[in-house]
Amino acid sequence: MFKKSAHGFTLIELIVVVVLLGIINTIAISSVRRIRDRAKITAAEADVNCMRKALSLFDADYSTYDVVNKTPNGDGCIIADYNVFVDNVVDPSGKPYMTLPDTSNFTSFSYTGNANTFTLRIKAKDLHKSIVFGNPDGAYYFDYRKAKMVSSRSTLTSQKDTDKETNNPPEVE
Repeated sequence: MFKKSAHGFTLIELIVVVVLLGIINTIAISSVRRIRDRAKITAAEADVNCMRKALSLFDADYSTYDVVNKTPNGDGCIIADYNVFVDNVVDPSGKPYMTLPDTSNFTSFSYTGNANTFTLRIKAKDLHKSIVFGNPDGAYYFDYRKAKMVSSRSTLTSQKDTDKETNNPPEVE
């Protein structure tokens, strides 16, 4: 009737191989997605740290973080337009302290500053509800899945690589 061939694979062997390849592919894709998302957050954190350095130089010249009024006696400022922020973070001669990053790593921006402190908030590009923010102490990422504040690895303060828990997540515009 049928001659049994010693060459080739049975249908079951082929199905097992296809299923195993599908499982491996699923694991690889989810790992790549997590790595890509973390890279976007890291890029946004680097942008915030660059802005923090410029604000530190600004504070050394003007003794305030109020970039609009440039006086420690003012009520502070709130800026929602990144271009307005960039135009105001300049030294007394009108030159920028450093080249501030473009908006390729983030989608929304807000800045609040007064005589003593500031808060920067940006959303990492293509990540929903992912917010990176900075203050004079460092740059932080709020992880909405864990409802935790996670400090940036690029922070130069004593809070490096520690977690801060909070019940009040930052606002996401």
